[in-house]
Amino acid sequence: MASLIEDLLNVLDEEVSQHKRLLEIAKSKTEVIIRDDITGLHAITDNEQDIVGGIMRLEKSREEIVNDIAIVINKDANELTISKIAELLPDNQDGKHRLRELQLELVSIITQLQKINNMNKDLLSEAAQMVDYTINYIQSCNQGPETAGYTKQTIYGETKPRSSFDAKQ
Repeated sequence: MASLIEDLLNVLDEEVSQHKRLLEIAKSKTEVIIRDDITGLHAITDNEQDIVGGIMRLEKSREEIVNDIAIVINKDANELTISKIAELLPDNQDGKHRLRELQLELVSIITQLQKINNMNKDLLSEAAQMVDYTINYIQSCNQGPETAGYTKQTIYGETKPRSSFDAKQ
């Protein structure tokens, strides 16, 4: 079981490292969104996807290791958490302390990541609202005033409605 714990520690250590990279990318994404740099946002998103793919592979490895530990200790793998695994280890074992450290660090990073991602989501939503407002403003500028019963069609004699999006009919 000691080798399984060592494997688990290595995978968790790598997960923490990858999540830290993801956190730094999320922070830089905020700056790119604020600067309105679409090309930079695309590059960051591609990099982010690569890291998320790596994290998913690490998660799969972690689950396999936890399943192996569950078999060794004759427990249900679905009920086995990092905390429960740490509790099963003797107090004098270094792995117990290291497991708890990695767990706390990972939880902290994920919490920060969630906050930054929510902020980025709000920034993107505001940017989309601004684009929508701009499109509506431009469209309203293309339309004439409709006061006193007069419309653009009656003033200029147009029979075909104008649209900023033309479609073949």
